[in-house]
Amino acid sequence: MKLTRKSFALLALSGLIFASGAKPALAADASLITESAAQEAAFTNAGVTKSQVIILKVEYDADDDNGEIYDIEFKTATHKYSYEIDANDGSVVEVEKKKLKAYKKTTTSKTARISKAAAKNIALKHAGFSSNDVTFTEVKLDKDDGVYTYDITFVSEDNTEYDYEINAVSGKIINFSIDYYDDDDDDYDDED
Repeated sequence: MKLTRKSFALLALSGLIFASGAKPALAADASLITESAAQEAAFTNAGVTKSQVIILKVEYDADDDNGEIYDIEFKTATHKYSYEIDANDGSVVEVEKKKLKAYKKTTTSKTARISKAAAKNIALKHAGFSSNDVTFTEVKLDKDDGVYTYDITFVSEDNTEYDYEINAVSGKIINFSIDYYDDDDDDYDDED
């Protein structure tokens, strides 16, 4: 059976003729590879399977500096990839691969933290007071750099302010300060 140019073009347009070997399948207009073929070329080059891809973005760019290309961006559990695939033949034009930062899951659960009452008692014991001797002005759970802490502030009967930062898991005092107040400071006269 002899194919004429017209019948060959019709078969190519209908998708019945495919490129063989390493070349990806041709698009319907017979001049560009398909979007899925461009993705496969990127995945193959990266050594990943489609099931390993978490996020995928594909854009066709007819006016790229490198000619007609597909911009393909995707992530796996460990890396982020950015590919430029030639839209005419499926070859890899550019590759950018970045290793993603590994985030450790904290094993500290809410139940593993000490209670606010326990944190208050640690601060009171350290300062040498009972809860009847002070007025709490702040008791707050905070998280700094992945570490949970209690910020505890109280004032004693003589207007001395005590400020504590306590590790919310271990109960260890991270730091503390004492500010002594003098009501006469407002009337301070620095003239000689």
